[in-house]
Amino acid sequence: MRKSYFKLGTGAQDLLRRTWDRAAYRGLFWNLATGRQPEPREVWEEKKTITDSEASCISNELERPGVHVIEYHYDDEQYSEYLSMADYENAPAFYGARNGPVFEEKSLEHYLSFQLLSLSESDTYIDIASESSPAPEIAKALYGCRTYRQDLIYEKGVHGDRIGSDATRLPVPDGFATKISLHCSFEHFEGDADGRFVHECSRLLAHGGKACIIPLYLSPVCRNYTDPSVTFHRRPVFDKGAVTTCVKRDHKRFERHYDVDSFLLRVVSNLGDLDLTVYDLREVRIKHPGTWVSFAAVLEKPVH
Repeated sequence: MRKSYFKLGTGAQDLLRRTWDRAAYRGLFWNLATGRQPEPREVWEEKKTITDSEASCISNELERPGVHVIEYHYDDEQYSEYLSMADYENAPAFYGARNGPVFEEKSLEHYLSFQLLSLSESDTYIDIASESSPAPEIAKALYGCRTYRQDLIYEKGVHGDRIGSDATRLPVPDGFATKISLHCSFEHFEGDADGRFVHECSRLLAHGGKACIIPLYLSPVCRNYTDPSVTFHRRPVFDKGAVTTCVKRDHKRFERHYDVDSFLLRVVSNLGDLDLTVYDLREVRIKHPGTWVSFAAVLEKPVH
């Protein structure tokens, strides 16, 4: 019976969260929480997208060690056509669907990943860290492929089209998937999970298969973003040498933005038999300013 006294309803939980936010951001806990984060450390009011000149420099730096970089040719009319066919209205839980504050960002990620993966009815497609995303349903409806969704929050194991597991260890056979996508999720893989996921892609993908990471967060400086107010009791696993960037009201425990050196070390060095192409989405940045889709990565397993 004692447990019932500590069980809070949704309304009470929301009230506690708002109270904590007000306290944290008014300074009662913020300075203490921020001071516990590793150095070098900085505090931002909000995250900032990279400039076009910074993106161009990053593309040039990636090409020097031999990374294949392609400037993606974006068609805004095709994106509009995609929006007219994709059924976002039936996904109100997904950031408020078309009326949500990040609909443009999320729908662009879906559209671009589907284009870069060249989805077809012969594909077996997995959306990694899918949670409540409509991407698998849209992919199935528009391209006819067999779709699965993976997330750590799902019931453990494979249940219908849901795969409950760590993204670095999916309970499916080798070569299970022909196409894989990660929409705004790869950057949240703490510790060495990013490199381990690249290894897992090599196992998951059939020969000729592809995995798309979008956005691929690249920056002039390697940064680990965090909101200390949500990590006060359990600090993230920060990268050695990264700048810890504390962002107010971001509500995310960890987000990694690579510089070129850390990308080479953490991702490129773990490719194994996979081929890598980085897409510079300059035309998307120009037509959709303020979105985060500056780069994308496609990992491909050779046919032989």
